[in-house]
Amino acid sequence: MRINMGSAINWNINFIQYSIPFGTQHFGAVIGLGTNFNHFRFKAKNTMTTGDDHIIFNTTLQDQGHNVKSSRFFSWSLTAPLLIEFQNRNPYWQRFYVATGILAHLRLHSSTTIIYDKSRKLNESDSFNMHDLSYAATLRIGYGPVRLYTNFYPMGFFESGQGPTVYPIELGIVVLPFI
Repeated sequence: MRINMGSAINWNINFIQYSIPFGTQHFGAVIGLGTNFNHFRFKAKNTMTTGDDHIIFNTTLQDQGHNVKSSRFFSWSLTAPLLIEFQNRNPYWQRFYVATGILAHLRLHSSTTIIYDKSRKLNESDSFNMHDLSYAATLRIGYGPVRLYTNFYPMGFFESGQGPTVYPIELGIVVLPFI
């Protein structure tokens, strides 16, 4: 399950967000609803399928003499953040904030795509023994329009005993911050 880190992409889009102040303008809770997209490329020219009781990584196409160009994995989830936030109330361009909490995830879709022999594709959609419901611990830090985040998934990527032990970490920068 080694992935090409240079081509791993994670997108988070929060389409609903609500702030609840804790009696002061500096502390509060943030709740919302959003979506999470993860797109990975495997380093090896393999693909994964769901076996009877675990994930199977295979190189069948390559073993049959096909020229495998890339192997990809995609997952899409609905997210619900619950954060505790501190921020100073300076003007927007000088505002500093720190938020931490959890992101609840509901898996909506996951699939693999393997591209071989120039432009032939083989797609498979499945749960791949991933958790349908999971959560991530999150930390977000920002100053003005620059915002960084990290998400850690302590439950792991796959259900216990159903796949390799993988604990994803997402690191990123917010490209389009909304005031």
